[in-house]
Amino acid sequence: MLRKWDTGELNFNPTCPREIYTIQIKAMKEYLDALVIRAKIENIELNYA
Repeated sequence: MLRKWDTGELNFNPTCPREIYTIQIKAMKEYLDALVIRAKIENIELNYA
């Protein structure tokens, strides 16, 4: 969605400012990083793209 927004390809106008989405995607990435580290510690194999 953000790539489409940045390239003007979205077919709707988001109501939140772009900066809010930037903050959210950063938090989501940090959470994913923590989950990956935890999975390694707990010997859990992850299969994701």
